[in-house]
Amino acid sequence: MRAFLTIILSTLIFGAFSQNFVSPGIIAYHSGAYERTIQDMNKAFQTTRGMDSETRGKAYYYRGMARLNLLKAGSNSAEIGNNPYQTVYDDLDRAVLLDPKWNESVNTEKSFIYNQLLTAANQSYNLGYNAATETEVRNYFGAAILKSTTAAKINDSYEANALLGKSYLALGDFYDQYIDDESLQKRAISSYESAKEFYEKALGMNARSLESIKALKYIAYRFGDRDKEVYYAQLEASIRG
Repeated sequence: MRAFLTIILSTLIFGAFSQNFVSPGIIAYHSGAYERTIQDMNKAFQTTRGMDSETRGKAYYYRGMARLNLLKAGSNSAEIGNNPYQTVYDDLDRAVLLDPKWNESVNTEKSFIYNQLLTAANQSYNLGYNAATETEVRNYFGAAILKSTTAAKINDSYEANALLGKSYLALGDFYDQYIDDESLQKRAISSYESAKEFYEKALGMNARSLESIKALKYIAYRFGDRDKEVYYAQLEASIRG
C-alpha cells in the first residue's frame, strides 16, 4: 500500500513539476519571449512522468511555434537548433499526434515549413555535390534526403520526389566509384534503386519532366537494362521534338 501511494505521489509531483514549466512557457510565448518558451519546454520534457498527453501536446506545440517565430524573424538564437525546420516540423507533428486540436493551427504553417525544407534540402545537395571529403559528401546528401523526405510528408509533390531522386542518385554515384569495396557497391545499388523509385513517382506527377526521364535513362544504363534505356531515350526524344 505504501509503495502504491509513493508511486501516485511521485506521479503527481513530477506532473506538477513539468506543468510548472509548461504554463510559464506558454505565457512567455504570448509575450513574445520565444527563447524563454523553448527553455521552459525543454525543462518540462526533462521530467515527463505524470505529464498527460494534452500537456505534452501543448509543450511540443508551443516549443515548435516559438522556434518557427524565431526563424521567421531571422534570429540566430542557439535555441533554434542545428536543423531548425526539421525540428519545428517534428515538434508540431508530435503536438498533433498527442492532441488533434492543434491540427488546424499546424496546417496553416505547413506550406511555409515545406518551402523552407525544400530550400534547405537543395542547399545541402549543392554542398554535398561540391564537398571535399567523403564524410562531408555523405553528411550533406544524407541531410538533403532527410529534409526532402520530411517535405514530402507535408506535400507529396513532384518537387519533393524529384529532389529525393536527385539526392539518392548523387549518393549512388558517390558510392559507385569505390569499385573494389563490396559493401559500398551494395550501398550504390540501394541508392540507385531509391533514386529510381522517386524519379518514377516524380514522372508520374509530371509526364514531361526531362530531368526525371534523363535520370531514369541513366539509372537503366547503370543497371544494364537496355530495354528501359532505349524506352527513356525515345521518350526524351519525343518530348524534345
